Amino acid sequence: MGLAPYLVGAAFAAGAAAQRQALVDAWLSQAPATTVHLAADAERIGPPAWSWAREQLAAAHGGAARASLTLALIDGRLDARPGIALAPGEYLRAELAIGGTIVRATCDFNGRETWLVPTDAANSPIYRQLLAWLDLGAARRSPAWFDTGALVGLIGTGFETDAPTGLWLTIGAAECGELIATIEPTAAGSRLAARSGGGLLLPAALLWLAHHHGGAPTEQPEQRWMRLAFAARDSRRDEAALQLGRFASAQGERCLRALLHLDDGTQLRAAESLVRRGAIDSLPLLARLTRTTDLDTRVIAGAAIASLWERADAPTRTGLRSQADAELRALLANLERPRVAGLHGAESSGDATVPMSPTRRALAATLLFTAGLLAILLARHRRKNSSVL
Repeated sequence: MGLAPYLVGAAFAAGAAAQRQALVDAWLSQAPATTVHLAADAERIGPPAWSWAREQLAAAHGGAARASLTLALIDGRLDARPGIALAPGEYLRAELAIGGTIVRATCDFNGRETWLVPTDAANSPIYRQLLAWLDLGAARRSPAWFDTGALVGLIGTGFETDAPTGLWLTIGAAECGELIATIEPTAAGSRLAARSGGGLLLPAALLWLAHHHGGAPTEQPEQRWMRLAFAARDSRRDEAALQLGRFASAQGERCLRALLHLDDGTQLRAAESLVRRGAIDSLPLLARLTRTTDLDTRVIAGAAIASLWERADAPTRTGLRSQADAELRALLANLERPRVAGLHGAESSGDATVPMSPTRRALAATLLFTAGLLAILLARHRRKNSSVL
């Protein structure tokens, strides 16, 4: 079963090869009945992802891409025909058969889309899967904010970008851009609202296609946090970066190192998690962060280096010194300052590992926590004051 799977037919039907048509039939055979009405859009002022999708549909099935259009998927067959007149300001109107009932969707020209979901449909596996993808498993009025391209790419496994499916999953998802969604219960079921460059119906179809194209495995806890760390565009990204510090897989560590390249507060949380994991390989990346213009980032990176330094071997320390600027060299010199041992004043020297003093370790941990918390609070304050839906 799938959401708006008529798009699958459009994706594969763009070519005339018999093999592609066989794939069309295979995908459509899994689909529920779906009817979508698209308003005329001669001036291309509608959601950009739908503008792109309509051009693909017109190439596959003929007709004018900008004229009103009705798409019907019944008994596994896709039918495209001239559309009907919609209400002023209404770009899309759709009916999807889910869970034995009809889900009604409407979308305006700005990509704001609303689904009215009856109770039977709200309890169906396909709808619950969509909510899981959007991290909306429980009714919540606070918005979930995602990069559609990242979300689709992470839910899918591997696919050829030059193939028809890859075209939709890459270009189509990128055209959708940021997807912001909320859900709330109603007397008759639930109300799912979203905004993106393709409303909600188009991203939902691409998520379904990405999942079924590669037979994505059941998501494990660490995989969920990695997905949120890459795809979420709200406070859950910071939370995900912090949660990844609980695990020990190499994949999770690569994810955290990638997050260090971001230019928001998430990189500070990633640095904290890398310290918790004892990720010595991240020292070169942390060294680069000490050269940024943001003071909080430099402080956090320096504290992270101080926490990891005592675990680093001689080659790692030598490599870090070679790329250090004056500020970082001063920090490293302080970390390697000989310590007086015993009553006779014996000193350690060279690259021998020197345990960090409790005071220095406490200071590093405090700096990590304080700067990370400040970055999250500032990010939430900025997002709270911005309009999301």
